[in-house]
Order: sequence, then C-alpha cells, then structure tokens
Amino acid sequence: MLIAAGGIADHIRRLSGSGWLKEALLLAASALENRLITATEHRDLIAQIRYAEPTVFSRPQEVFGMAHDSVISSLQFTRLESRDDMREAFRQAVRWVEIETSSQCNRRCSYCPNSIFDRTKGNDFLDPDLYAGLLSDLTEIDFDGEIVFVGNNEFLMHDRNFAYLADARRRLGGATLAIYSNGDYLDAAKLEQLAESGVDRLAVTLHPAPGKPFDEAEVERRATVLMRRTGLKLIRTIHEPGEFILFATESDGMDISVALHNFAVTGHNWAGLLPGHESHVRTDPCSYPLRQFVVNHDGDIFSCCFAFKERNDSTENNGMWTGNLRDYPSIFHAYASEALVAWRRAAFTTAPKDGPCRTCTGHLGNIEASFAPLADHIAATRDRGDAS
Repeated sequence: MLIAAGGIADHIRRLSGSGWLKEALLLAASALENRLITATEHRDLIAQIRYAEPTVFSRPQEVFGMAHDSVISSLQFTRLESRDDMREAFRQAVRWVEIETSSQCNRRCSYCPNSIFDRTKGNDFLDPDLYAGLLSDLTEIDFDGEIVFVGNNEFLMHDRNFAYLADARRRLGGATLAIYSNGDYLDAAKLEQLAESGVDRLAVTLHPAPGKPFDEAEVERRATVLMRRTGLKLIRTIHEPGEFILFATESDGMDISVALHNFAVTGHNWAGLLPGHESHVRTDPCSYPLRQFVVNHDGDIFSCCFAFKERNDSTENNGMWTGNLRDYPSIFHAYASEALVAWRRAAFTTAPKDGPCRTCTGHLGNIEASFAPLADHIAATRDRGDAS
C-alpha cells in the first residue's frame, strides 16, 4: 500500500474511519518506526482504531493509498452491484461535493466558458426536491468534507441561494460549507447573511473588466473598495509579481480570501474547451474524478470541476457530462456509474491522457504530480489482475 506524503496521522484516521483497520494499524506501526509520529500519538491512534468498526464488503477489496484526504481503493475503479459498496466507494474518496444552485452569472470573463455560452440572461434554480435528496444521501454517511457552492454562476446574485445554504448547514453540521464569488454583490449585509447561514469559507476572485489584462494596481484598488463596502480588514499575504495576489482575513468564523490570478499565465483551458495549451499532453495523474462529485443547476453530473457545468454538444461529445441525478436512485449510484468509473480509470494514471484531459493543465506540477507512484501502483495492480 502506498500513502501520499504528509499528514500521516490524518491518513491513519481516515483509513480507520473508512473501515480499513488492518491497513491503519500497519501504517501506524510504520509511522512510529520511522519517527513520523510520537509514541503518544501512536498510542492515541491505536485507541481510535480499536474503537472503529471494520467495513464489510460484498466482495474482496483492496486499499491502495491516499490522495489528499481521500482513501483510494479498488472500490472506485470497479463496477459495483451492491448499494453498500457504492456508498463506501463514495464515503471513502469523495471530499468535495460541488453544487451549482443557480445558473446565472453577471460576467463573461474571457478565460471562462461563459465567454462562449452566455449565462447572463435568465436564471434557473436547482430543483429543491432533487437537492433535498442529495442532502439526504450525504446525511446518510455523515459527510464531513467540503460542500462547495460554485459553478459557472454567481451565487450572490440571488438571495434564494441562501436557502440552499441553510438546508445544508442544518442537515450536515460536520461539513465545511464554501462559497466562491466574484465579489460584485458582496457587501456588509451579504457578509452577515453568509455568516448566519453557517458558511466556513468564502473565496472571492476580483476578475478584471472584459478585455482588461491582469493589473496589480487595479487589484489593490478593488480590494480597498471591497474593504470599504464590507467592513473587512484584508491583509495581503501572498504576492507573486505578475502572477498572483492574495488577501486574507477572518470574519464571524469565516475564512475569507480575496485574490486574482493572472489567468493569461496561470490559467487553464477548461479541459480543452477554450484555446490554449494545444501542444501540451498531460501525463500527471488527476485525482479530481475520484474525490469530487459535481452537479449543476439542472441536476446534471460532470466528471470534475474543470468541466463546463452545462449539458450541451461540447460536454456530451467529450463525455464530461455523465448523466443526471434523476437517473439514479442515489448519489452513490451516480458516483459508481460506468461513465465516472471510466473517467477515474483514465485520469488517475501517468499515461498520456486522451480527449478533453489531453491538454488539461489543472494543478499540474504540484500536488497531483506527487500521486504518480500511487497511480503507477494501481495500474500495475490492475495489469496483474489483482484488483477487484
């Protein structure tokens, strides 16, 4: 079994919490032997493992390792028949549930698919009954990852979106609720609403005006305007000249970041949908189809967060649209669908990628690249026929 570097104690807890008790014990022993944890930490971890319940599968399964805080096993790469196994595959790996509760955005940024597909006119909301079913499934596994309210929309355009937040907070107290926004509608009143709704993390991107390039002075000016409008006291914490500026603060329990990338330098091409990086062939593994579950305002399901959140000729032809929640008895069945299993098998390898992933530059050269040994181990196991 291979484990990604870093956070070894958290990896052990995730393994035991997912029912892989023998693997958690072995990793704890190895971590102690290699002085990655102290004797006291080892004792506490062992006590936690002994109180954990092992997971019983309907067929033999193998755990391969960890990617971020996701447990990666043969469950995520296998055609499953049992609902219990489907639920376990989701529970172990999915740590990011992305939900687009409304469709409209007020901007058409050149580096966003909204520059091609106009989302400024009209709005559709996610069916409340469909959303209630999704939350019911997440409640069943006491989901404690991130629920990220984002898509190709602007969440703060419509006050009705706050009802979705309230329902998630009421039913999933252990989950982290995150909002991504362009900040255009953010003021002191909206900030208070977000805090009262139980938001844990707010990420604001200060997109430039259409056709305008990355301008550090303009970012600084807009951050100052946002501070006056909201009452926030932003502190510049990261500055990479010509590439990235990040301000951060905390308010009413929310971690808040206000930032802008130079998307001409550090941006991606939305899985080939936008021009750029045509000569690049990706070999880095990608854990996103493993650890994400992505749904748009119509209940449509997509392979990862880099897919444009719209069922159209482009997303159907390249396979990034993988079905609709209405087609499945639960999100667990949807996650275990043939289409998403195929995406996980294709994405989490070090082989050259095909289709929309071929030129994808999402998170290249950092954390995802570190999963190469784990991806190679899984590929070798499947080649030998050892995987379930």
